[in-house]
Amino acid sequence: NAINSNKGAEEILKVGVERIDGVDVKHRTLLKFDLPDIGTGDEIISANLALYSYPSYESVSDGEFVAIHRVTEEWNENGVTWSSIDGKYDALIEALYDGTRSTVDSNNAIQFPESRANGDITNLVKKWYTDTANYGILLKTVNEEYKGDNFPVFFSKNNTYPVDSDNP
Repeated sequence: NAINSNKGAEEILKVGVERIDGVDVKHRTLLKFDLPDIGTGDEIISANLALYSYPSYESVSDGEFVAIHRVTEEWNENGVTWSSIDGKYDALIEALYDGTRSTVDSNNAIQFPESRANGDITNLVKKWYTDTANYGILLKTVNEEYKGDNFPVFFSKNNTYPVDSDNP
């Protein structure tokens, strides 16, 4: 059963709706960051979520917007399932993220979209340092409905595909 399976070791992070054998399947992604200790006189100026989009081998139209939500309960990367985390996020959208997919050129090099936007999560990170527990974030498309095969997909930390860090 997909709602009780764990995807913590996957090489890609899916966000959106995929059509599999005629059935629309919703995908959401959870991320959590260990925050460094900061001094009492330090201030968070800016915090942005930046992800590498996983390439599509087809032409890509405008991407879907991915909503960034604050997760409200603890979870474990290797144990969390859809059914264990469903509904455990704040409905408030902290930021929007451009889900446009990258493409692969004839030399097998990834071409990242020029319009790639970072998700500004400054306010959320400030909350984590003051009075809100850091349970991470949930990524989901704003409208969770099937729009085509190029739904947002990102590299995970488990992916071994060589990404050129000079070309984010």
